[in-house]
Amino acid sequence: DTYDYTLNISTLAKGVYIIRLTNSAGDIQTLKLIRY
Repeated sequence: DTYDYTLNISTLAKGVYIIRLTNSAGDIQTLKLIRY
């Protein structure tokens, strides 16, 4: 199956990012990216 993904990146703080990945089936994955 092929899904369309929507990527949403928001900045939580300086060096901290929240990446939200949503596919067309409605599944949501949230990643927290920290840059040191």
